Amino acid sequence: MEHPAFNDCMAQLLATSMLATSAVFVLLFPDMEKLVVSSANFALCGLALLPGRPPSSNAEARRWEQVAIATWLAISPWLLGFEHVAMSLWITVACAVLLFLPAAWMASRQEQPQRAAIGARRTQWRRPF
Repeated sequence: MEHPAFNDCMAQLLATSMLATSAVFVLLFPDMEKLVVSSANFALCGLALLPGRPPSSNAEARRWEQVAIATWLAISPWLLGFEHVAMSLWITVACAVLLFLPAAWMASRQEQPQRAAIGARRTQWRRPF
């Protein structure tokens, strides 16, 4: 059985915490109008991050999905208009950074083994003389 990559584990952890945080926002501050938009955005992004397919199915596409969701999380406070709610703004941006960094790191690491494999094939057939 294949273990999930670091970015997948981080995405699952963030998805769970985003769903819990969105519920806490609504329960603790039900009278703040823009906080409902923020918590709905958080919940939808958390649901999009939850694993709905096996870990081995198209890991590269899953990394790009995580990068797209992280980008949306980073710009959504200004697009949806809840940037004046400081608590929600900083939590959203922090989750975007925590999601983006491992996904981008894993996407950049993906090309290195291909180059190493090509170099290994060249050195495998050396002439003995």
